[in-house]
Amino acid sequence: MPTAKFKTLLLCCAAIALGACAEKTLYDAEQFSTDTKDKHIFEASPHALLRAFRNAVLQNQYVIQEEEDSNKNRIKALKVNPLDDNQYAGLSIEASAGHLSDTNSILRIVAHESQYEVTKNTETTEIGAFVFTIPLPTGQKQTVTETRKETVKKKDFYEKLYAAVTKELPEAKLEVKFEQADQYRTEQDKARMQERAKLEAQLEIQQVAPENSPLTTDKSTAPQALPKPALMPPKQVDRKPSINDF
Repeated sequence: MPTAKFKTLLLCCAAIALGACAEKTLYDAEQFSTDTKDKHIFEASPHALLRAFRNAVLQNQYVIQEEEDSNKNRIKALKVNPLDDNQYAGLSIEASAGHLSDTNSILRIVAHESQYEVTKNTETTEIGAFVFTIPLPTGQKQTVTETRKETVKKKDFYEKLYAAVTKELPEAKLEVKFEQADQYRTEQDKARMQERAKLEAQLEIQQVAPENSPLTTDKSTAPQALPKPALMPPKQVDRKPSINDF
């Protein structure tokens, strides 16, 4: 049987091992470093930066999960690759942009790599009565489980992505510029159409309403008639008196 001294030694070793495991936490190792791979400054608006990011990832077979939002100033993309029949890997990238000055904006990007496993379960139903039943397959049910997820920390990955955004930025600026111009013209056309519809409605009401109706006697909305010109007295012409005047 182990002696009391040996038991004490085992307890001490166990306590040391547990203490070492307790110290290995994620937040203890966090340094909150500001690496240059996590952000990049461009001479463009946040809208143009997100459009350039969107164009860059779309050309590399990514799917846009969250479209660019002018209020949130962020966009999210996902790319999935199968590993085998039951496993596949996914790479999600989230980008956010913000103003730094009137001409410059900052783009921040973070990527996560995940691995998923698909489990297929056959669903059956029993046909028969009492103890004589036969299981009959009716279909399959698939369950997707995330088995691994980690943040991409490779600097070369982010440098390639920022380079792709830089390449797409000139065309993205043009796209945003023309979209804003079209939106301005659309708003102007909409305002003119609303004003025209309002005037046409007022004229139609005046034509249909009775003569003494408040709709026709309202001085603020009814068109004012032009004042009639004043009658001028006949112009007198100086002439010499004749014999008929006497």
